[in-house]
Amino acid sequence: MPKCEREEWFKAIMTDGGVGTTKESELPQIVGSFLMQELYDDTSGTFQDCSEYNETITGYLVLVGKEGQDLLNCDQAKKVFDWDGQSFADLDAKLIEAVNNKQIVLIHCENDTYKDKTSLKVQWIDTGDAQPGGSIKKLDSSELKKLDARFKRKAKPKAATAAKPAAKPAAKAKPTTPKKPVTPKKAAPAKAEAAPGSCSKDDVWEFVCNEELWNEGVTIDTVSEAWTQAIEEMGPDEDKFSVEDWFVIRDAICKKVFAF
Repeated sequence: MPKCEREEWFKAIMTDGGVGTTKESELPQIVGSFLMQELYDDTSGTFQDCSEYNETITGYLVLVGKEGQDLLNCDQAKKVFDWDGQSFADLDAKLIEAVNNKQIVLIHCENDTYKDKTSLKVQWIDTGDAQPGGSIKKLDSSELKKLDARFKRKAKPKAATAAKPAAKPAAKAKPTTPKKPVTPKKAAPAKAEAAPGSCSKDDVWEFVCNEELWNEGVTIDTVSEAWTQAIEEMGPDEDKFSVEDWFVIRDAICKKVFAF
């Protein structure tokens, strides 16, 4: 059968499918073969039969990003294949069922350039009765707050009224009797008293965002503030934090937001 070479919206039959992984990062993805049935005509706004051409395409729809976050394809897989998003084994079974039932899906084929090579790829999948359109998804306010907290982004404060420059202080006379020397604070004292545990930054964030463990009255804003404060107390260079440091951070946040 000839390969599809058109950047268009199609209604297609899924002739083969399963869960696989990407070559480089081994991320979970749907690998599916599609047989084109109808082509969307922009002029008339209707679908036209194109099954006589027997055009096919193999799609690779990555489900999870490198940081472990669900991608748009994951959301679409839940919608199209009635998947609960929990088990990839269950998704694989759902894909086999879709193939056996000759399920019609809506796909968008579009050229994509990677490492100087351009090829036609399946960029979007939807239910067979869906309308062609964009695939833009916007985060809601709660998701945006979590994103800000995780990556330590803060809204810019309003410009403050410029204060008058302070007068230059007069030189202080050297005291006759020196004061008791101040013992310098040790850098990042939490490190020296780190609990005998370890975890990654992502592990900490996932754990503290478990709403079932939150104390009464705790919100995502509370968690965000505790997250930022715990990181600042640990030290200035977050990239150099060890897994033990992140465990200490997790413990500090839990004491502020969890019920136990």
